[in-house]
Parts: sequence; C-alpha cells; structure tokens
Amino acid sequence: PALRPFNYSGVFRPNGPSSAALQYNRSVRDVHGYKLIRRIGRTDELYDLAGDPCETNNLFPLAPGDEAVGHYNALVDELQRLGIAGGGSAPVDT
Repeated sequence: PALRPFNYSGVFRPNGPSSAALQYNRSVRDVHGYKLIRRIGRTDELYDLAGDPCETNNLFPLAPGDEAVGHYNALVDELQRLGIAGGGSAPVDT
C-alpha cells in the first residue's frame, strides 16, 4: 500500500535565488497510477501508468464520462491544495 495518496514533483528553469521561473514542469501522481503533467502555456497531459508505464498515450483531451475524468479532477484538486494549480487545462465535467 502507498504511504501517501499523491506524489508531486516540479522542475523550474532558470534556477537560482534571484531568477523568476520562466518555465516549469509539474507533475502529480495518484495511488491508482494516473499521472498529470502540467506546463506553462501547454495543454495538460494525463497518463495511466498502470497500462502505459512509458507515457506514450496521452489521455487528454478527456470527454465527460470518461473513466479517467475523476482521476484528472482529483489530481488538479491536489495541485490546488498545494497552491500550485496555475497553467494547464480546466477541470473536466463528470
């Protein structure tokens, strides 16, 4: 069993105490194996790592009623809870 329900990572460029992040890549993964990747100015990417561990099949865009919609919205909620939800796509209606 997982020790925590979500796993977050971020990459910022340029790096340093006096530089503003001109580019960032953020990702969050849940215990079900879904991973959301969010970048400034780009559409979100969503992967089902259980069935696609090499991240070759982006599930985005999602249609309402798609099985992955709930996972996507939970991942977006987790980014918002962390205070880092900027950029990316809007939540999808269930």
